[in-house]
Amino acid sequence: MLDYHSEGFLKWSENDGDYQAALRIVKNNSEGRIWLIGGAVYRTLLFGDCDQAKDFDFIADYVRDDCDLFVPEGYSISRTGMGGLRLYSSNDSIDIVTLKDVFQIKSRGLEPSIKNYLSGVPLNIQSIVWDVGRRQIRGEIGIKAIGDRVLRVNDLEMAMNRAISKGMSIKQMLEEKAMELDFDYEMP
Repeated sequence: MLDYHSEGFLKWSENDGDYQAALRIVKNNSEGRIWLIGGAVYRTLLFGDCDQAKDFDFIADYVRDDCDLFVPEGYSISRTGMGGLRLYSSNDSIDIVTLKDVFQIKSRGLEPSIKNYLSGVPLNIQSIVWDVGRRQIRGEIGIKAIGDRVLRVNDLEMAMNRAISKGMSIKQMLEEKAMELDFDYEMP
């Protein structure tokens, strides 16, 4: 039996054409397990849909080399700032990174696992994933953030790096994200 969050997300994932199209592209360009991460997960759980974002971020066990990629008509390829694959069109963007190359794992010298990814995301709301194969929401910290509606720092070093990259302080980053999500926030 699915938990409450997984059941709701599953309904959305089966009926959202943009997500289904993105997932097909990811499956054609990866092998092994796949996880949807980021705003597409927590925004869908918070707001019931993800209409405000047409970008999907995925982690996969393995992403094909550039020379072996399946690129649908109308899409182009680039690399993200962290080196992951980006397939984009005029309507959407799909990022895929190999689990072992995820910045939060690689920079801390950790074993590639979703648990280690979740522990290293900057904010608690980001510590949540949709496990595509298991059809399950994972990430107790992210689930708690949604329930409490309180934004907190999850990993201080990663939060500082993210804030600096945006040209702001951690407090400014928390305030901005909290306002966007209609959350309260707490400083570390």
